[in-house]
Amino acid sequence: MDKKGYIRTLEAVIAIVIILLFIFAVTPERTVNPKTVPPQVDSAQRYILKEVQDNQELRDEALSVGSDGSCGSDIGVAPKIDELVSSNLPPGFAYACAICLTTSCVFTPEGVTTSIYMDDVMITPNNINDGPKIVRIWFWPLQ
Repeated sequence: MDKKGYIRTLEAVIAIVIILLFIFAVTPERTVNPKTVPPQVDSAQRYILKEVQDNQELRDEALSVGSDGSCGSDIGVAPKIDELVSSNLPPGFAYACAICLTTSCVFTPEGVTTSIYMDDVMITPNNINDGPKIVRIWFWPLQ
């Protein structure tokens, strides 16, 4: 009985196991795509914008804003929309919202270095002479 063959086979198997353990230890973990919107933010934004789109009182408030106006400010241009956003805000997030006349409405919160998640909806009035308004909301994680 030749035991050298068994020992060489055992050595090869142990070497393969050690190599695999090393590869799994050194290989970095797969990270989640940072560009994807967290599910709680996505569902909150969809719910808020659907409410603004379907609720006639909120639509009228958005359409009554004369020029670009923001929610969550001291002046409270759209208090009902602001209340809707703040009551449906996911935990651990801050927000801003605006009612814009153009698509170039931009918001840059001061001191925020993380991802900002934005979504919007266009509200059109019944009167053709009045232009549409864009209700836009931004969420970002608190630091």
